[in-house]
Amino acid sequence: MNRVVMDKALSVRSVNGPQYTIIDGGGSGRCALLYYGASLGGFTLTSGSAYGGGANGGTLNNCLLTGNSAVYGGGRVPPP
Repeated sequence: MNRVVMDKALSVRSVNGPQYTIIDGGGSGRCALLYYGASLGGFTLTSGSAYGGGANGGTLNNCLLTGNSAVYGGGRVPPP
């Protein structure tokens, strides 16, 4: 399960920054799945658990990754 899926080249930015804008994977899913060209800015990605537990693909700007886990790429897996 993914909490956020961006399947287009979009850029999503939080207004208040990573200390206030949190995407929580709930320990059983990836926080964000970002296809090529997609980007997230100003989020905390926490408690993700999957291939690329925090985020898989895309670009992260001013993001905090904490408490994510996976067999491979617990924080972020770069796009292929």
